Amino acid sequence: MLAGVLATAQNNTVDIIQVSQNNDILQVSFTLPTYDIIDTSLFVPYGIREVFNYIEIDDEFGIIDSVGLPQLPQLSFDLFVPYDATDFEIDIISAETMKIGIDKKIMPAQEDVETENPVFNFSMNRRYYASMGGFCSFFIQFNESFIVFGEQGINVTIFPFIYNPQEDSLIVLNNVVFSISYNLTGTRKEIYHSIAKDNYLNSLFKNYNIEESNKASNKGRYLMITPLEYESTLTYFANYKRNIGFDVTVVTTNTIGTSVTSIKNYIQNRYNNTSTRPDYVLLVGDVDKIPAYEGDPAGDEEDPITDLGYSLLEGNDNLADVFLGRFSVSNENGVNELKNIINKTIFMEMNMHRFIKKAKFLAGNDDHWNHVYMESEFRRGHEYVIPYSFEPLGYDCEKIYQPSSYSAFVDALNDNPLFYIYHGHGSVISINQNTYNNCFQDAANFVFPFIFAFACRSGNFANMDYICLGERFIRAENKGAVAYFGASVITLTNSNVAIEKRIFGDSFLTDNHILRAIINTGMRRYTYVAGIGNKAKERHLKAYNLLGDPSFDTKGIGCQQNFTFNNPEVFKQDAKVTYRANNNIQNENTFVVESGAEVKLLAGNSVVLKPGFRAEAGSNVEIKIVPCDDGSIQKSSLENNNDEKQHITEEITQFEFDEVINSVMETDEIIYPALFSIFPNPANDDFSLAYTLEENSFVQIDLYNMQGVLIKNYLQLPQQEAGIYYHNFSLSNLPSGLYMLVIKNNAKTFSSKIIKH
Repeated sequence: MLAGVLATAQNNTVDIIQVSQNNDILQVSFTLPTYDIIDTSLFVPYGIREVFNYIEIDDEFGIIDSVGLPQLPQLSFDLFVPYDATDFEIDIISAETMKIGIDKKIMPAQEDVETENPVFNFSMNRRYYASMGGFCSFFIQFNESFIVFGEQGINVTIFPFIYNPQEDSLIVLNNVVFSISYNLTGTRKEIYHSIAKDNYLNSLFKNYNIEESNKASNKGRYLMITPLEYESTLTYFANYKRNIGFDVTVVTTNTIGTSVTSIKNYIQNRYNNTSTRPDYVLLVGDVDKIPAYEGDPAGDEEDPITDLGYSLLEGNDNLADVFLGRFSVSNENGVNELKNIINKTIFMEMNMHRFIKKAKFLAGNDDHWNHVYMESEFRRGHEYVIPYSFEPLGYDCEKIYQPSSYSAFVDALNDNPLFYIYHGHGSVISINQNTYNNCFQDAANFVFPFIFAFACRSGNFANMDYICLGERFIRAENKGAVAYFGASVITLTNSNVAIEKRIFGDSFLTDNHILRAIINTGMRRYTYVAGIGNKAKERHLKAYNLLGDPSFDTKGIGCQQNFTFNNPEVFKQDAKVTYRANNNIQNENTFVVESGAEVKLLAGNSVVLKPGFRAEAGSNVEIKIVPCDDGSIQKSSLENNNDEKQHITEEITQFEFDEVINSVMETDEIIYPALFSIFPNPANDDFSLAYTLEENSFVQIDLYNMQGVLIKNYLQLPQQEAGIYYHNFSLSNLPSGLYMLVIKNNAKTFSSKIIKH
């Protein structure tokens, strides 16, 4: 083995590449990381006995993109430039090189093979290998300029190795400093900033720096496109996104039209105006309601079903200009399926930060003659991302490679991971050949993972004969997945490995933890990887689609300080929503919980329900004053258990809303909590108090023994607004017995006995 010449290994291109700006010139410095030249063989699967040299280097490097020519490492990256920059020129300022000898030929690149029916034809350009080289005899190349999210970037490639086959030698570029200059046309355009956009471009570009004055405070604009029949159901999801900081617009296809052209034109027109430009676009419905942008539903690999085109809004490139996702629901049961997806999405995003970090990595079986090689390929991406990103982020990772039984797939799902990542064979309705959609039907998971299937066809949401596996997982009630990322056509082996590595490599490790941003960054970096033809890259960019919420925060939204419901809220049958706040929750508008809906309002300090709040008969409303802690969730609040309904933390016991109201749940009239209610009573250690202030007033709450002696002054508050309040108090330091709780405000005094067991 021949060792590389650099002393320090680098983990990623942040260390390898450094960029500075001086007026209209970018200066880039590159330092070659540690590399090794090792012996390798292509005997499996090509049957070639010749031993080659292979340059083993940081995995962020790709290889030169020509079948039959040597696999020489290359490093591609994107740089941010002004929107009106043009006429790019590269000049090398300084470079340090050295020449080394090697003892074998550099291994030739081979064609990427299909996962489904791989054909292995060895390729080696013997004429080139007998020459002095000349292929890729330069160090730096400007590739293209492009537009993404309204900003311009350029792509550059560094080739650190020049190969002379006849001499068996390499010229190695140890480090280089070069400049990129450009002209400015003076054509300026209005700039739009959001947290979503800026975080994404900061992870995409090596030099995206936003001045403090331009930094956005808004999470981003969210455009939801839905058929009219789903608009009402979608409202509580749209309001949830508004309540956590998004600017949401919901539009129906009755308004904008149902054709691909009309939908694309509507998105395009909103994008063209920076005052309405969306960061996120959600398509709601199956393809007969919201058609796929293009593609063959039958699964022609040269014409994959895709939604990508809806997000290509500026520039002649395949880089999405918005974050796109789809809630695919059927015509037959669309409203209920949409509720299932929404319920799981809100539940998971609210609680991600409280779950145990688990990830399952499944690698499928293969029954071809070369099954040993194919099965090793199915594991290759997992073996990279587990130690590179998942374990450093604290995930407990389980490898389920070539499982011998169907139950292994179900058991892995039922262990409630946050990520369920599969690589292997697939079809519209299956993964791992004979593991069909019963995998989700037989599951009983109550944590709903992100499922990534690096396989064939399982994400073909437009198939006319079957409901694809991805749709089955996201539509399932109280089980299955919160989101599904899969391909609509036959995929290629090396491409699938590269996509997994790029999505769950540096992209997954950045501070940008929005689901679609991680995917988009990874897919862009996949296009850097040479050794895969451009036609194959285009196939995979189109074929891989996200069924799920593109704005989902994969780390969870955590404990919000306050929730103030400024929008009309109507929770219909089967809606299941929990809001948690460190401090206060209150409504400023209509807040209606209809029969069959379940709503939980959990606040650290107070819950204020103003006029407009209504809980109908048959609804389930839980209001509780509890800490918004980060403890692990033991059981899902969405799980339907007939014996006992247990809250998602063991410390919190659920109570029905009718325990804290002075009314019977047999009316559709407005129901308010009593002017003064204690629950539970009798109590063990803790009790909760609900009271209504009919006008702005101060509040004082005292506890007396039965001899009239003041035991505790629980609360003395300055003037509060009219409304309904909830507080938790403790009796833990008091002996069992009978006490009197007294609450005073400006005009009234209420008292009630309370019993401590």
